[in-house]
Amino acid sequence: MGKLLATRLVDWSGAGGGYVDAFDCVNYGDIDAALTASGICDMGRNISNCRNYGKVSGSEYVGGICATVESTVENCVNKGDVKGAWQTGGIVGANPFEGNVEIKMCRNYGNIESTGNGSADIGRYRRGAYRKD
Repeated sequence: MGKLLATRLVDWSGAGGGYVDAFDCVNYGDIDAALTASGICDMGRNISNCRNYGKVSGSEYVGGICATVESTVENCVNKGDVKGAWQTGGIVGANPFEGNVEIKMCRNYGNIESTGNGSADIGRYRRGAYRKD
């Protein structure tokens, strides 16, 4: 299996960046980044039917599927190990904004290792984020 350095399957684009939608994406490569890292996308809005099989490692906002998310992650699976120092999650690293974020019918099977705060299927919740199975 190959190893990707500091990249994701889907990344933000446009002036100043922005959140992206991703559907039916699959990643098999390992991701190794100095800061933010994820298997599918850095900044997710509506993410569904995505799979990550690669190892993901970074220092902050590290997620098997998304580093950060602002809306919905649905029917996604992470099977890769996820390692970070801060806000690390098997599905999503963090929801950095207050708002209605839903994590629906997602599963994490990878190991999660974090040396700082926020180590879970969803690394860090803000008010309004919730998991729904």
